[in-house]
Amino acid sequence: MKQVTVDTFVRAPVGRWACEGTMLAWCADERLAGVVLWGEPSLEEVARGLRVLDAYVLLAPGAVVVVDARAVELDVDPLVDVKTWCLANRHGLIEHLALQVGLSRPGVTGTFPELRRAVSHSIEMFEAEVGAFARAAGARGASLAAELAGHVAEVREVSPAVVKLRALMREHAGNVSVGEASRALGVSARALQRLLAQAKTSFRQEQAASREASAAELLDGTNGTLAVVAKQMGISVGTLMSTVRRSTGSTPSEYRHRSGRPRRGRR
Repeated sequence: MKQVTVDTFVRAPVGRWACEGTMLAWCADERLAGVVLWGEPSLEEVARGLRVLDAYVLLAPGAVVVVDARAVELDVDPLVDVKTWCLANRHGLIEHLALQVGLSRPGVTGTFPELRRAVSHSIEMFEAEVGAFARAAGARGASLAAELAGHVAEVREVSPAVVKLRALMREHAGNVSVGEASRALGVSARALQRLLAQAKTSFRQEQAASREASAAELLDGTNGTLAVVAKQMGISVGTLMSTVRRSTGSTPSEYRHRSGRPRRGRR
């Protein structure tokens, strides 16, 4: 799944994930999505996070949603907001969701008894990650759980501004300037650079990582020529070739050959 901004996720969630505060929302396909929660979110954080869940009313009928609340502590006030959102979106939930798979710590019921009174779809509770993801995603459950664990670990290690920068970068294949990024994040360029330094990275490193990920995604997922891939990324063929060589040690054609994609010319 590809990291995107919250606004993009809400409009088109399939194959993507987004993070808002202490919530990571994901959507593997049109019938499988979920959310991971952690920490002690404030009322304001819950309100922002609930906006991300608006994407779930776009799922196909019969969808399954996984709610992982093992690392979250909700007090009464935020829980009221969650129930309110469920009731306000009740029609969409009825139409699209068939099952909610819940994960909570042993002996902790969390929000689920309250949610059962606010929704009409089935809710099945698990304490073990293996069982929960097997129920929701079958054979691909283990790989999906591992992927999500990696994303959650990544976003919890850095500030929210860095998380948002990475989402912005991934959407634009790294073609974002420091000025554009700082304006989008609502911080000064100097403050952004300081936050990146605290995360032991830099704007240039983040830009390069995003370009590398975007290049791999397009080379793996399309049969377009290098010129077409470079145009989609908004870079030159030369920059594409140097990006792939830096990240893989191979030319784009060699990379495609190893991954089983057909070799194409530069035109």
